[in-house]
This record gives sequence, C-alpha cells and structure tokens, in this order.
Amino acid sequence: MYGDPWELLHKCERNVLFWKVIGFVALGAAVVLSVVLVFVNSARTPSEAVRKVAVVGDSIVAHGGMVRELNLLLTNRYEFHNHGVPGDSTGDVRDRLEEITSQGYDAYIVLAGVNGISEIKSTLNNLIQCYRLIDSRDGDASIIACTLLPWKGYPTWNETNQSKTDFLNEWIKLYPQHVDRVVDFSWMGGEDSESMQERYRGDELHPNEFGQKEMAKFIFRTIFENKKGVGKLK
Repeated sequence: MYGDPWELLHKCERNVLFWKVIGFVALGAAVVLSVVLVFVNSARTPSEAVRKVAVVGDSIVAHGGMVRELNLLLTNRYEFHNHGVPGDSTGDVRDRLEEITSQGYDAYIVLAGVNGISEIKSTLNNLIQCYRLIDSRDGDASIIACTLLPWKGYPTWNETNQSKTDFLNEWIKLYPQHVDRVVDFSWMGGEDSESMQERYRGDELHPNEFGQKEMAKFIFRTIFENKKGVGKLK
C-alpha cells in the first residue's frame, strides 16, 4: 500500500540533496552579487561622488527654502548645507567661516551684504576677506558669489543705501578675486528694478517660499544644470 520503504528513503535522500544544491547555488549567487555591488560603488569616478556645498549668509539663507529646493533638484549629486544666520553682516559671516571651512565642503555659495550696507567700505572689505579665507583654507573648493536681492521699501532702505547696493552688486558681477562663478538675482526686481516683484516677496527684503524656490531653480540652471559643475567643481 505504501510502496517499498527503501525506495521512499532513497527519494527523501535525493530531495534533501537537491535542496542542498539549490541552497549552495543561491548562496553563491548572493556572494557574487555582493562583490559586483562593492566593485561598482568603489569604481565611481570623482565626478559621480556626492559633493557638499555650504550656503552661507543672513536671514535670506536662514529661511531654508532655497537650500531645501536645491537639495531636491540635485539629489544624489550634491548636498547643500544651510549656514544662514538672521541679521548677519558680512563681518559676522567672515567670523563664522573659520569653523564652516573646517567641515570639508566642495563649494561655497555666499549671499550676504544687505545687513550693514550703509557701511559699504567695511561690507566690501569683509566680502573680500570671506572669499580670500575660503580660498586659503579650502583651495580646491569653488566659490559662488551672489548679488544682493532688490529690497526697496524695507524700513532700512533709502536712496543712499540703494546706490551702495548697486555699487556692491556691480563689483560682485566683475568676478572678484577667488570667485569662480556669480549668481545675479537682479531678475527678481520689478519694473523699477529696485523693488522685489510681489510674487517673490514675503516682505520687501525677504523672499517668500515661492521666491526661495525660484532662486534655487535659477542657481540650478546657472551653475549645476547638465553637470556643468562650478569652477573647480566639475
């Protein structure tokens, strides 16, 4: 009724052997796959590695919308880190760079100068020192300098400060020493070019969330799109 018990025993032994073979094959395949993945990851070229970028500035940077959008736009290629502090002047930024440059960044985006613009000589001199300090401490890093945004209508704005803003922006657009690329935000201005367009502004000085995202998209198109890289950052 149940057949030959010895035949059943041989069938069981054959089944056990079969599954042992299958197990060894699966284990071997897993080992081979792991080796391949390790090789692929180790073979990534420097241009494929994730690069770290410090975004340095005042409250416009500290808002965070621009940095968040840059991270979304450039996932797996760049990591953008927010080093914005509300109220920071260019002197404050300079003083913080000693610590920031110790973190091993591949590039620095610098957006500062509106706080303290009335003291244009010190503002300009501090920016020069910022660019020089980054280059001296992190010579392989790229420096991206940003012009000031339009800000007419803010309580501290006046015609004299506007003239100083224009002067500083024109100087930045001439690519100061140590600067690799320039981002010009003048397009955010309205018809008179001195006021921020209403759709971009939270107040007359600070962009709203939409404005922050548009700034990030502009930096993306200007600097990073199509893997153009930036300065030394190829």
